[in-house]
Amino acid sequence: MHNPDTTDTKYKALLVEAINKLEDLNSSIYNLILNLAMQGELKEVNDLFKNGEIVNFKFDDFKNLSDQNVQHLIEIMTFIDEKYQTLKNINAISDDDLLPF
Repeated sequence: MHNPDTTDTKYKALLVEAINKLEDLNSSIYNLILNLAMQGELKEVNDLFKNGEIVNFKFDDFKNLSDQNVQHLIEIMTFIDEKYQTLKNINAISDDDLLPF
């Protein structure tokens, strides 16, 4: 059985692509959390702002919401982030390696 060598260029490129996809996925899930919260539990806050107005939320702002759907998505994001970090660490992939190529 072939044991992949992470120094192999093609293998490492695919690994970097996978890690980048995990980051993109978490970004998409975050946007879903934001939209669900603003249409659900944070609707009153949402109604205070005009279209085009920018509100900056942090991930932690959503952790105390009672919406179980938001909480499940937070759990998924946390799991993905843990695997993202693990893949980076065990393969010695730096942030510079993840820059767009």
